[in-house]
Parts: sequence; structure tokens; C-alpha cells
Amino acid sequence: MLAPHRAIDEGSRIDSLLRLIPPGGSLLEIGARNGYMTRSLARGRDELVALDLRRPSIDLPGVTCVAGDARALAFEAGRFDVVLAAEVLEHIPPADLARACRELVRVARRHVVIGVPYAQDLRVARTRCAHCGAINPAYGHVNRFVLEDLERLFHPLRPADVEHVGRTRERTNPLSDALMRLAGYPWGSYGQDEPCIACGEPVGPAPRQSVGSRILTGLAHRLDLALQRQAPPRPKWLHVCFDKPEHD
Repeated sequence: MLAPHRAIDEGSRIDSLLRLIPPGGSLLEIGARNGYMTRSLARGRDELVALDLRRPSIDLPGVTCVAGDARALAFEAGRFDVVLAAEVLEHIPPADLARACRELVRVARRHVVIGVPYAQDLRVARTRCAHCGAINPAYGHVNRFVLEDLERLFHPLRPADVEHVGRTRERTNPLSDALMRLAGYPWGSYGQDEPCIACGEPVGPAPRQSVGSRILTGLAHRLDLALQRQAPPRPKWLHVCFDKPEHD
């Protein structure tokens, strides 16, 4: 169960996306997972296709579940009125990101709606994989975005609506990150569902802490708290509805 403040944040994120998604027509939902948003998306649609790397198990009238990869979508050009990718692009390997964005544009007829974390500090809550030792960003987020990044990736589409959602002060600094690295990253996001970005195995469990590790992580934590008290809050998420030029 989500903590109350996290549940409120998640509700705000979903509400924002639902505001931005144009109604009616056909929709491709990329990264459907367990269908958390799918029921709301299906209302008033001619067609809804829910896609994930593994075929989702979503039993809803009018919803077709398929396995697929955003980097190589098995649909013809202009197949869907709306293509939605929320909480997806931050997980795609950087070398493949531009290709995935081109695929979203290719299969969209009218709109592409994108949701990503905003200006996320990818050093926060890092983990060390218990299987291969690789350092992982929290929740497998390997890309950081501001609006200009999305505009570049989805050119020549035009951002018709933009929303910055939520507020956070979460961030770290090079010294704190160096201390956490020395400590073995014991305070990372070890309960995450996402596997290690290097070996594909679960990243957990967190390493056991020695006395020295506790001292280092305590210093890093205090430095981060001092930084966060002084830093202005920033949005947690960036949501954009892109319009596709009619001649495309």
C-alpha cells in the first residue's frame, strides 16, 4: 500500500495524464503493466491496445493486450489516433531512446502523449546489484528529461499541452554520492520491481552495513538533508501532449 503522500502524488500524476489524453478514437498504451490506468483509458474509445514487453493480463471489454517493444512496434504507420507512453522512456537504454521515440511518432496518427519524471537526479537511491555488482539508478531510470529534451526527441511534433506535476526536493550531490559509493549503496531502492540494468536479475537484497558503512551513509544523508532544505522544490513529473502535423 502506498503511503498517503505518495498516493496523493500518484493520483495527481494519473489525473494530469487523463486531462492531456485527447478523447475518442483509437489508443495505444505503451507500458500498460498491470492495467492500472487502462480502465480509465478505455472509456469512450473505439479501440484500446495495451502493450508491454510481456503481454499484459488485463481482462476488460474492448481492450486488446499484446507483447511488444517500443523500439520496434509491429504496427503500420498512423495506426492509432493517440499513442501514450507514461513512465516508459526513462527505462529505455540511452542508445535506443531516439529510435523508440521515432517509433511512437510513426504509429501515431494525431497525438503522442508522454509522461516522464522531471529533471530527476539519477544519483539518488542508487543500488548495487547483489548478483553482478553493477551500480543501478533507482527504479531502472536511465534517462533524465526536461521539456527541451522531449521537444528534440519528438521533432517535428508540436507540444500542444504541457503540465508539470507534483513537487519534490529530492536530490543529492557529488560528495554524498561518493560517500554512498564507498558504503556500497545500502540505502537504495532495493524493493523495486525493475531488474538490474546490467544482468537482468533482481537488484536486491540490500547489502548488510558495517559500522563504517553506517557512518558514511549517515554523513551522506545529513549532507543531502542540508542541500534539500536550501534548494527550491521542482516538479516530480513532466507530461506533454504532442500534436502530429497533418501532412505526416
